[in-house]
Amino acid sequence: MGQAQPDPFYFNIMTTFKRFLIILNVLFLILIAIFFTQNSEIVSVTFLFWQYESAQSIVLLSTFFTGAIISLLFILPFVIKGNKKTDKTADKEAE
Repeated sequence: MGQAQPDPFYFNIMTTFKRFLIILNVLFLILIAIFFTQNSEIVSVTFLFWQYESAQSIVLLSTFFTGAIISLLFILPFVIKGNKKTDKTADKEAE
């Protein structure tokens, strides 16, 4: 027996979807480049006794990513706890 041939319709959809993702990524990179060029002024950030000068776009993006990481760290225990509950219910259903 030979290998099963992939469905050509499915292949065309996935190829189209991959092209769409590539175009979406390129547009996103263009927007990031525009953001960096429009926010290139130097700003000073002061926190307690610490002072730092950098481009405004770098400060904004680092603030965003720091907030996203902190949010994920707060959500992580609830996600793990939820996965353990679903694993227990799946084990009970399997029995």
